[in-house]
Amino acid sequence: MRTSKSIKKIVAFISLTFFIGITYASKPAAETLQNSIKSVIQYPNEAIQSGIQGEVTVDFKLADHGAIQIVKLISTNPLLGKYVKDSLLKITVEDIESTYNQYFQINLKFELES
Repeated sequence: MRTSKSIKKIVAFISLTFFIGITYASKPAAETLQNSIKSVIQYPNEAIQSGIQGEVTVDFKLADHGAIQIVKLISTNPLLGKYVKDSLLKITVEDIESTYNQYFQINLKFELES
């Protein structure tokens, strides 16, 4: 008797969106920042292996020297929240003009599909 093996392929992806409101950053600044963040934040391997999914929302601003200063972070999972926080604090953005007092909000959605 033959048994068929079902192999599941897990696809991990991150949905990254920026909120730009009246009191928030200009669109060109947000797009530049979005590209910088996309190049750094990936789906953490530990989360993939553990089947962890969730959402992280971060409000932040840029310091004069281009470093990210987190104002507020809300996460549905502590591992994902810590990963996002640690990753964002490593980023320094140099190509944005007029970032003084501009606030940004990103919403990251970590999902696994089989």
